[in-house]
Amino acid sequence: MRRALLLLLLLPIPAGIVAFVARGEVIDHYADRARTKVEARLGWPVHLGRVATRGLFEARAYGVRLGPTAAPVAIVPEVRAHLDPDAVRARSPRPRLVELLGPIIFVRGDGSLRGALEALRALRPPGLGAAGGGGGAASGARGLPEVLVVEGQVVDLGGAVAAHGIEVTLSDGRLTGHAEVDRPALGRCDFEGDLTVIEVRCAEAFARALPGGLRVAASSVRLERSPVPRLRLPEVRVTADDHDSRVGRLLGGLSADLAVSLERDRAGRWPIEASLVLPGGGRIVGRGLADASSVDLSAQAKALQLARVHRSVAGSLSGSYRLRADRHARTVELVGSGSLAGVMVEHEALADGPVGPFDAELRARIDLAIGESPTRGTLKLSDASVTLGEVKLSLEASVDTTGEAPVIEAKAFIDKVDGARLSDAVPEGLLPNLQPFVLSGPFAFEGRLKIDWAALKDTVLDVDLNIRKLRVDSISPHIDFDALGEAFETHFEMPDGEVITRTIGPGTPRWTPLEGVPALLPAAVVTQEDGGFYRHKGVSMLHLRGSLIRNLERSRFARGGSTLTMQLARNLFLNRRKTLARKLEELVLSWQLETHLTKDEMMALYLNVVEFGPEVFGVGDAARYYFDRPPWALTPEEVVFLVRLLPSPRRYHKQFEKGKLSSGYARSMRRLLDLLVDRGHLAPGDYDPARVAERWAEMEDRP
Repeated sequence: MRRALLLLLLLPIPAGIVAFVARGEVIDHYADRARTKVEARLGWPVHLGRVATRGLFEARAYGVRLGPTAAPVAIVPEVRAHLDPDAVRARSPRPRLVELLGPIIFVRGDGSLRGALEALRALRPPGLGAAGGGGGAASGARGLPEVLVVEGQVVDLGGAVAAHGIEVTLSDGRLTGHAEVDRPALGRCDFEGDLTVIEVRCAEAFARALPGGLRVAASSVRLERSPVPRLRLPEVRVTADDHDSRVGRLLGGLSADLAVSLERDRAGRWPIEASLVLPGGGRIVGRGLADASSVDLSAQAKALQLARVHRSVAGSLSGSYRLRADRHARTVELVGSGSLAGVMVEHEALADGPVGPFDAELRARIDLAIGESPTRGTLKLSDASVTLGEVKLSLEASVDTTGEAPVIEAKAFIDKVDGARLSDAVPEGLLPNLQPFVLSGPFAFEGRLKIDWAALKDTVLDVDLNIRKLRVDSISPHIDFDALGEAFETHFEMPDGEVITRTIGPGTPRWTPLEGVPALLPAAVVTQEDGGFYRHKGVSMLHLRGSLIRNLERSRFARGGSTLTMQLARNLFLNRRKTLARKLEELVLSWQLETHLTKDEMMALYLNVVEFGPEVFGVGDAARYYFDRPPWALTPEEVVFLVRLLPSPRRYHKQFEKGKLSSGYARSMRRLLDLLVDRGHLAPGDYDPARVAERWAEMEDRP
């Protein structure tokens, strides 16, 4: 597309030759006078090799050179001027047709396309001043003869561009023609226009590869001289090698109308305009300034379709944004605000079904400072917020990679808001198992996170919740905390989708009261699963912080952050699918369990509903299934064996099938037994994990 700028040079040269022929006589007496006038108009020196006449009405100039002798701008081997007979008779000769035969335009670039364009832009005759300064095609064309360019060439001494076979016709202010563009390989390019606008279309699109498997291509270029000289690309297309990739879905098929001024402002920057149309719908309109080292662009986004970002999202984004980037300072600044409308999200990691539709307001400022290498620098998020309904979540965050290891800090808070507004702001589908869910009373939230990869043990995770006076006025009728003191139904979902329903609760055959199990059992459960169970109020920040540190150290999800209360909430009321919605529901239900029940009541419920193996639920069934005895008769080794099953009961159940403990499982049992000894729950030496396998052997030997 940039090669089309080569055609811009065709305008001033015919204008100069026309002025020469129109005002110069065809005899030697007037040749020097005409050359002087052309030089004054163009601002370039003009050399005429030889001037001759052919009959009364034709003048020819040979070896015409424009520009310095050592570095000419153009060479025209022959110029033929066909004079108007009436004007000749009136002793005021002027041409009716000018032919430029074999002109050669020289471009002195640096070998790059950008350098060639810069050199082309600099070739505009300095004496002509700013193009397009008043008048249009009609006024500019007044008095001009018809001009023909035959077999012209463009030669870039840097080697980036080349064209031959240039044929141009300028008649009555209209310009048409074509050229063969060899470098880059655009093939035949046709152009037409007038003295204010020239449009160029090429057989082959000008294309360039972009990061992310993208390609940008343009086959049409408009050169506009009014109101200011600028290059416009009205049909830019973006294609993606991988249409299923996130980048491909977002930008593949994008079309754009780009315009870059060919005149810089006083600071040396080019005004630019861009109008982008996304394939899924929506438009971005931007205006700004750019130079070789910086860009300052303001943009308006209208109804951008979020489905292009990810197939699980629907809705639109609109807003105003400003981007500033400075290559020398190595900084990028993005400031913006916008709104989301009609958002729907359906993703297995978020919820079991669709969430939404909902609207939201967004605001943020992002500052990026790049260090000595692209992987070193700082990224700051400030003045950021997400507003849903009447609830505003404010955010601040930073990532610092200038030191030996990355450091991440983040703060988030919700100012005091009424609970009714909080529950109204929850999008439909985000808390599906709690609906209708209505709150009242004040709520506020503040959280802080700091992770230093050089000192993970010092990780900070703090949350301050103001829920002392927050109340639940309405919740799903399927959630009845009072019914937990009587017989109630539990639902267990199997891996194959089967749901097992059982009746449990005080007084039912499967129920084992807390007094009916060894005191070591709840102690072992607390020691392994939730050391702060009897102190926290459903959620343990110490527990979550420890899990976060462990996961960061191992660079994988090695440990969850659920307390016993959260596990109980999940087992009583929720499914086992790991989604953000289920985790939020766990938090709400844990808060309510802690409000309605004592710790011992929750421990009894937990021991009676937790899974100990395939279709083995509750300690009563587990004691009989694994050891053929009632729970109160379990030995320390048997208690610890059952407790160690809890993280993954179906996987660890295989040891029972084989009748032998694995070495790893035996070690984990010893560690838990040692902890129980250290904490005074068990006498030293009063246990041996090997006795578990012996007990299984005794069961098999029974008659």
